Amino acid sequence: KKREYKTFISVSGATVPQNATVTEATLSLYRTATSGSPTSLGNLSALIAIPQFGASGLTASDYQALPSITDNCGTVNTPTNATTHTLLLSTTCLNLLPNVGGIQLRLAYPNNNNNSSQDNFRYGTGNQTTVSRRPVMTMKYILAD
Repeated sequence: KKREYKTFISVSGATVPQNATVTEATLSLYRTATSGSPTSLGNLSALIAIPQFGASGLTASDYQALPSITDNCGTVNTPTNATTHTLLLSTTCLNLLPNVGGIQLRLAYPNNNNNSSQDNFRYGTGNQTTVSRRPVMTMKYILAD
């Protein structure tokens, strides 16, 4: 069976002050498992939606829903020997972050090798028992005078 894996990450922007300019945002993902050869599919690419893809809650239509902007928000660095993979958000996506209640990122591989193999990295979730394995979004910002 051919499969395409996509990951959704929801991030609250509630702690970013209204008068802030976000200068950097980094998403850190803890790799919990590897199946097949995911690096053969290229690095994970990120698209952004404000506040989320589709309706509230995850539904089948979210996988096809259009992002808020068509630009790729960045690429997840996925070295096979590292347990933490990181995504540095692009400037285009950083400009969307202030003054929003939340965002959702959809991560997907740009290629599909159609080999009927499960090629993917698995990451810790927000419900992970071990806190250090949960996804973390770090935002740096400056406040307007």
